[in-house]
Amino acid sequence: MNPTKKLIIFALIAVLSISFSTKVSHAKEYEDTIKKSFRVKPGQLFYLKSDMGSVDVGSWDKREVRLVVIKKARVSSKREAMRAFDDLEIRFDQNRQGVNVIAEYTGEKRWFSGRRKLRVRFEVMVPREFDLDINTAGGSISVEDLAGKIMLHTSGGSISVGKIDGPVNAKTSGGSIKVRGSNGDIDVHTSGGSISIGETTGSIDAETSGGSITLDRVDGDTRVHTSGGGLKLNNLSGNVQGSTSGGSIYAELTKNIDSDCYLKTSGGGITVYLPRNISVEIDAHTSGGSVTTDFPITIKGKVKRNLLYGKINNGGPLLKLRTSGGGIRIKEL
Repeated sequence: MNPTKKLIIFALIAVLSISFSTKVSHAKEYEDTIKKSFRVKPGQLFYLKSDMGSVDVGSWDKREVRLVVIKKARVSSKREAMRAFDDLEIRFDQNRQGVNVIAEYTGEKRWFSGRRKLRVRFEVMVPREFDLDINTAGGSISVEDLAGKIMLHTSGGSISVGKIDGPVNAKTSGGSIKVRGSNGDIDVHTSGGSISIGETTGSIDAETSGGSITLDRVDGDTRVHTSGGGLKLNNLSGNVQGSTSGGSIYAELTKNIDSDCYLKTSGGGITVYLPRNISVEIDAHTSGGSVTTDFPITIKGKVKRNLLYGKINNGGPLLKLRTSGGGIRIKEL
């Protein structure tokens, strides 16, 4: 390339850079707020489906749903901001079931650039006894303590839930999930984050493709799986099925199990605590360590360092323990 062409290219780059920096420096943040209130009855449903935005749900003693929608756009003019705000069309409807809100992004010609400029947050207050069905295509979801059925889904954000008197179903394609606790069943799935669940009287079904799972005091049955983290399962009163492809497993079984259970990992050790009076049949095997136990066990077959098969007390349902990357320790609770 000759010197003249180089100078022309450098000049064009400089002009474009100055133009871009000028637009950025002149950009301002504009805000538009929508407020709505609805008289409702306890036990009804708040339904939200949005193409974008985070959602924060609180609860109070009023028989009222209050909704505040906050739109923000960082653009160069008020006219451009109004156009960005209008790209998200929001419809409100109230019927016998409760309150429905649909937020649809209509700026098809400016889909990428428009969505990039626009940010949305839904702030919602509902009665303490109320059901939720919330679906957002891009944002986090936060819910305070409630009594009701909770269904949450986001395609890109974390989910945080308080103490719920009822079942919880929560799914995200990219974030962590935290549930303080529930008096119903919990079903949570994430493709990229950790899962943490507090005291639960129902069953738990939890799965993540990229994080750890921590449970604390579960009265029902437990099924957990992660492809990229450890399992810490405290105070389990029911049956358990737990597996991980990339971490260690710690589990406390506080009562007798009444069906076959298993704990499996490909990348760590297993430590399981059992009550003194438990009656189970142990099937433990490791390819990367040894098996140790605090319990007297009636052995079947040969005694090997990395394998243990036999009965604790009178035997009972099977407890299978498998690891390819660590030892197995069976401890007395």
